[in-house]
Parts: sequence; structure tokens; C-alpha cells
Amino acid sequence: MTKHFRWVALALACGPAPAATGPDDSSGSSDPTGSEDSPTSEHTLPTSDPFSCEGLEPIPEDVFPERIAEAVCAQKAACGCTPGEMEMSQCQGWAQFFSDARAYAAENGRIYDGLCVARKLQVLAHAGCSQSDYEKIDDCGDCPIYISPIATGEPCEDGVFVDVAACADPNDYCHYGTCQTIAKEGELCPQGSYQCEAGTVCDGDAEICQSARAGEPCVLNLLAMPECAEGFWCSEYDLQCRSFTPIGAPCNDESECQDQCLDHVCTDNERVCSPYLSL
Repeated sequence: MTKHFRWVALALACGPAPAATGPDDSSGSSDPTGSEDSPTSEHTLPTSDPFSCEGLEPIPEDVFPERIAEAVCAQKAACGCTPGEMEMSQCQGWAQFFSDARAYAAENGRIYDGLCVARKLQVLAHAGCSQSDYEKIDDCGDCPIYISPIATGEPCEDGVFVDVAACADPNDYCHYGTCQTIAKEGELCPQGSYQCEAGTVCDGDAEICQSARAGEPCVLNLLAMPECAEGFWCSEYDLQCRSFTPIGAPCNDESECQDQCLDHVCTDNERVCSPYLSL
């Protein structure tokens, strides 16, 4: 399942917002990757309060787009991002993005969840400046801002806005205009691995979801390419699924690092200073 609002996807890594509705991507920055001023642990995050995902107050719907944009900008500033990485298109532009999402949700019967927004803001305030920092607490913000009333088997529209759920059941996904249930291990997946539950991929020959975790064989998908479940990588040497090599450990293959193998060392993604936060 894809995480909601994954700031690195949500996915990781750091991709742009959806082109049709996201912020303008012209930044004017000479180095949008953040190499001029990389985030380091010496920077102070927007809050020093201890992290907790409990006891939060819901955020009112009319202010949540601005609150998210402010939190993104504060986190970029705290992590030492360059001025170009804090321009409207790469920071405050999220206010417009979520304002558009709010309008779409209102027109399509979605239900606002202010507590979910509070949880996402809590993650932003504590998540640090890199992928590994974020992943320690990202489950707190794994929720859709707008809940869908569409039940399994009913018509749906997917991919319009992240954080506007397509289906009511979190185990459903929108496929060819209908909410369908994610396939479990051993069940059919005629369209590919995105139909399969976490920890499995779609076997291209049998067209069923098959486990592909660390220590298990890579699975040939519908394109006859070796694949492992999300969170693992496929070694071309022995076609076995393996866990990612830890940040700072030696590496020989780009695939073995969750972000990148730089100078034979697994390097963490400068998530916050990327041109966009991945949602």
C-alpha cells in the first residue's frame, strides 16, 4: 500500500508533486538538489517538544493549506536549505496545492479529517532533515486528509490529488474506475504488483501475489523483470531479495541503498532540500 502524504514518498524518494495540480516547478535555483548547503544534524528543527502522535487537536479545514505550507518552509529553514530551495514553487506553493485539493474534495463528497492534518504537522516538526530521520516517525502521518465514502465495487476516480482518498476502505485501491480490494498472497493480480498487499509482488507467470522479502527469491513480474517487495532490493548476483544496506555502510550497487550509493557508501537522501517534498 502507498503511504498517504509520504514526505519522501510519501515515495522515496523525492519526486515532484502531481504535474496537473501541483505547484509551478520553476525555482531559479542553480542547484535544486541542495548540495550547496546540505542539511546536517546541527540544525534545529521547528520544535524542541518531545514527539508524540497522541493528544493532538484537529486543525480547522479553512487554515490547513497554509499551516502545511508554513510547516514545510519552517522545516526547510531549520535544515539549512538554500534560498532557491525555499522559493514559492518549492515551499509555499503547497498552500495552493492543498487549496485545490480542498476544492476538489468539496465537489466530490470527501470528508475532511483535521486530526490527520495535526498528525502530519507533528511529523514535519520532528522528522529531521533526511529520509532515515523521517522514517522513524512517518507512521504517525500515514492517513488521508480527505476520507472517501466510496465502498468496494463502486465507481471511483484515482490519482487526482494525493491525500484525497479514492476509496473508503484503506485496503482498497481504485482500478479502472472501480474500488477494488488489494490482493493477498496467493491471490490473482492480472494487472501487476500494485494490486498486491505489502510484502508481496505479482508473479508474471502465475499472475498471483507472491512473497518477495529478504532471503526469498526475486520474482519475475509481468514485464519479466526481477522484483522484490517494497523495502527490499533484488541482487542481480543471485536473484535474492535483500534488506537495504544501512546508511553510512559500504556499498557496491546503487540498488542496495534506499537512496544512493555515493563513493561506495550508502548516502541518505537530503529529503527536505529536494526541489519538492514527496507527498
